Amino acid sequence: MLYSFYFVHISKSAGTSVYANLPDDYKDRYYGERGKISLDHLTIQTAYDLNIINDEDINTKEFIVLWRNPIDRFVSTCNHLQITPDIMIDRIELHRDNPLENQYGQRSFYMTATDILQLNGKRIKTTDLLYDDADNITNVFRKHNINYDHVVSNTSYQRLRTGEIKKVFTKNQLTEKHLRFIVDFYKKDIVYYNTLYLYNNIC
Repeated sequence: MLYSFYFVHISKSAGTSVYANLPDDYKDRYYGERGKISLDHLTIQTAYDLNIINDEDINTKEFIVLWRNPIDRFVSTCNHLQITPDIMIDRIELHRDNPLENQYGQRSFYMTATDILQLNGKRIKTTDLLYDDADNITNVFRKHNINYDHVVSNTSYQRLRTGEIKKVFTKNQLTEKHLRFIVDFYKKDIVYYNTLYLYNNIC
């Protein structure tokens, strides 16, 4: 079956919860591992270069994106990967300096949402939702005949609850140095997220 949407999985933004609600044939096409390629974590540019999406998709499909507070996303990535903020920053710098490093793996962990959404140097048109805005997310997927029940409770959260993994850091433990880096690196994401948050709370 052909679908009229493409879900862009920004890492640590409830993407696993979203995929859990999507049909199996959609997941067979766009989710999971294909050799060394993690389909669900591809940037738009890489998905396009691999012909997973094409010009017709860009022009006709609704590209759905869940936006999370970038500081929360940073901390969540640290907990998911079981690394400290200092190591996370080192890895971001490594991938920023070597953009082809681990191109088809988990590179999106170390990228901004803004960069993930780029195609040929320009951001594609997307439908942007706050990652915990259950009503809006449900309504968007229902437009595509997906019976969607959004719960921000993905595999990482379950593993945290059961004690299989433990939180390495909380947001309150970030130092001034960490925050300066986060604000600089995610500056475009922060501006966009804040705009989206204000719009949703005013309208």
